Amino acid sequence: QLPLPAWVQELSRRLRASIIFPFGRFGMLVPRKLPLLYAIGAPILGRASTPGSPSTDEIEQVHSDVVSAVRDLYDFYKGFYGWDTRSLCME
Repeated sequence: QLPLPAWVQELSRRLRASIIFPFGRFGMLVPRKLPLLYAIGAPILGRASTPGSPSTDEIEQVHSDVVSAVRDLYDFYKGFYGWDTRSLCME
């Protein structure tokens, strides 16, 4: 990301619109190549006693399963992304 000159920032504030200068590979609008990394875990199955109307307890159980699975995936794969020292914060 390039810092914009002060006059562009001032014009952007006066117009109340964001002024951007898109650029990519070779200074054109072609996007830059970046490696994409994916982490895919096991499926999480919901256990609703009656289809279409889960109880609050069932929702909380599935939510805790999802949060636990995301934490496990993050802890397992964070080394591949170079995030060994980063911790996951979910609120």
